[in-house]
Amino acid sequence: MGVTDVEEMHTIRLTVAAHNMNNKRLGRLTMQQAEKYNPIPKEQYGSRKRQKAINCLLNKVLIWDISRQLCLAMACLCNDAEKCYDYMIHNVTTLGMQCTGMPHQPITAMLTCLQESSTHILTACGTSKEWYGGKKRLREGKLPLMGAGQGNRAAPTACGLLSAAIIKVMALLGFSAVFTTAMSLQPISVICSMFVDDCDLWQSAKSTTATGEDIVPQMQKAADAWEGCLAATGGALSPKKSFWYLVDYTWTGTQWDCRTKAEMPANLTMKDSKGVTHILRCHIKICRYRANVLPTC
Repeated sequence: MGVTDVEEMHTIRLTVAAHNMNNKRLGRLTMQQAEKYNPIPKEQYGSRKRQKAINCLLNKVLIWDISRQLCLAMACLCNDAEKCYDYMIHNVTTLGMQCTGMPHQPITAMLTCLQESSTHILTACGTSKEWYGGKKRLREGKLPLMGAGQGNRAAPTACGLLSAAIIKVMALLGFSAVFTTAMSLQPISVICSMFVDDCDLWQSAKSTTATGEDIVPQMQKAADAWEGCLAATGGALSPKKSFWYLVDYTWTGTQWDCRTKAEMPANLTMKDSKGVTHILRCHIKICRYRANVLPTC
């Protein structure tokens, strides 16, 4: 509200209706293939049927509850991608969609149309006569504009599949929060809680004896890996909209208390779209309950 800086605005693409209807059908069929053959990790809740933001929120609350009940140190990086639909590289986008089994022809047709289309600006005073992008840009020897476009009905599917690939890379690198189920004693790993481009990365201590300071280096490695994978697909993180939590517990003799910032000073850094490193804000979750009493949300 009140922000008039053009660079802070999202570009909404208004395309020909027939073209966007084709994109909608392409996105729908691709997501059906993805759900059928299960290439989307459980951590991605956005752009999918039968998944809601409230489900993602509930699981986040349950993760924090488990951390409190076990008195297990935990770190969580809440990050946001900058203009995720506009920063998607087309060759990576088509590979992400083809991995579901979709043929490349309709995907190529959609992306080629985006690259060669001429873009006019629609304002309150009418449509601009000047235009940018398209074949004019190619004639000047410049690379075509990337991105699926905010307003493209296939963009949510494409973005969801790109994030799925990044989550799988994070799993291969071993970044996650790991818990053991009480009944079956089976380990459960949660890499992140993600809804479209909003992502909360989790990192837990290996045991209840480990401190909050012990998991900060691993959390930094996870942040760097996530930023690197996102940059490889054309995206970038927004440090000003990102922050993190570091939680650890101490026994006072009568109850468990969360340790303060002064007791465990730590910094987490993140690079923006220009490669500049920023120190993220750190919050301490308030968590206090008496011994032998089950904590509540």
